[in-house]
Amino acid sequence: MRRSLAILVASALGILMASTAYLYARYRDASAAEQSIRANYAEAVSAITEIQTDLNAIDLGTEDMRLIAGGTEMGSLPLTRRDQITGRIADLRKCVAQSREKIGRLEHVLSASRERVGELEQLVDGLKATLARKEMLVDLLSARADSLQVEVAELEAEALAHRVTIAEQRRTIEQKRRELSTIYYLVGSKSELRDKGVIVERGGLLGIGKTARLTASYDPSLFTPLDVDRERIVQAPSTKVEVLSAHPAGSYEIRVNADNAEVRIVDPERFRTVKHLVIMAG
Repeated sequence: MRRSLAILVASALGILMASTAYLYARYRDASAAEQSIRANYAEAVSAITEIQTDLNAIDLGTEDMRLIAGGTEMGSLPLTRRDQITGRIADLRKCVAQSREKIGRLEHVLSASRERVGELEQLVDGLKATLARKEMLVDLLSARADSLQVEVAELEAEALAHRVTIAEQRRTIEQKRRELSTIYYLVGSKSELRDKGVIVERGGLLGIGKTARLTASYDPSLFTPLDVDRERIVQAPSTKVEVLSAHPAGSYEIRVNADNAEVRIVDPERFRTVKHLVIMAG
């Protein structure tokens, strides 16, 4: 009887010890799981806070929004500001990519947990929606900047064509001005002018008292051009000179110096009505 009782007590103790060990193991596993959940929760909350901070940094200011809305023309911005906008878009795109990568890691952590936390999933969905809005604004800003860059390039091309046209017009005007204001002069002695076929001597008696007159035609290449808008004096290497060409009286004057003389043009408009000036010296 006693032996049977002892065996029964021993069996009960064995069952009790086994149950205690099983319950302890279950408690230990549950505690470890709870600690893991808490660690994952803390990690997720920290990641959410970090991502939200990054998203807050992706902030488009008033000037950016005005640019997106078309209230700012790129052509009105200085080059340094245009460079700043381009650099800012690059920085914003980098922040968007980093935030997307962090959200992906966060979703992976939550999916790996044995227990998913609905509250955290809602926060992650909110982060993804915020990121999508930020990315859309960055894309709009980038598209607007690209469009304005094209507009600027077109305006610069038009401005260049306009400058070329103005330069051509100025060259044409200058050419016309020179054509109108340029006369051609030749200075020489009687014999030099005669030998060059510019003058002939007529009249007189027995070779005496002949008068030098211009021939009907002569070689234009013998003459030197003179822009009377820029220069109005022709030097002659003699103190005795005579203007043989038919320039209007009063449009010029002859001034004699110590060892030479000069023809001074005093009325350019009237003087240049005759294009070739012939001065006989000596």
